[in-house]
Amino acid sequence: MKMNRRLFLKSSGLAGISSALWGQTASDYTVGIIGHTGRGNFGHGLDKMWKLHPKISVVGVADANPQGLPKALERTG
Repeated sequence: MKMNRRLFLKSSGLAGISSALWGQTASDYTVGIIGHTGRGNFGHGLDKMWKLHPKISVVGVADANPQGLPKALERTG
């Protein structure tokens, strides 16, 4: 069976993670973002959502494409 992103999220229980975080009242969270410019492009914009949440800080960004890393850093804050 071919696994796609939606099927993976649904089967792993990760689909509700963002709603769980939005209601969280505990301490702040840190996030590292891993992607590959030119091959999926960081989840087609999902990398940008982390800077919208007030309790989440992006602490690292990795890109296998050296030309894409500066753009990814700028985009994710």
